[in-house]
Amino acid sequence: MKNNGPKVFSYLRFSDPRQASGSSADRQQRYAQNWANTKGLVMDESLSLRDEGLSAHTHGPTPVPSNAAAFTENEAQAIALLTKLKPITL
Repeated sequence: MKNNGPKVFSYLRFSDPRQASGSSADRQQRYAQNWANTKGLVMDESLSLRDEGLSAHTHGPTPVPSNAAAFTENEAQAIALLTKLKPITL
């Protein structure tokens, strides 16, 4: 029986490569599946959304912004993108 209702996709993310050898991916996948089940939704696994990259966070002193105008423009673009993404994320 085909489910024509809303589709649920999971997004798996971790920032430290060491997590790839642990249970982080399995735990996140189980959590997403359990969440979908409690909502009566079907997990669509036709699309793999995985971010197994490195975190952008680095330790150390934060440099002083050299171009406040560019920073403000990037902030405005980020807010506009968030507005577009919010309706499609849970």
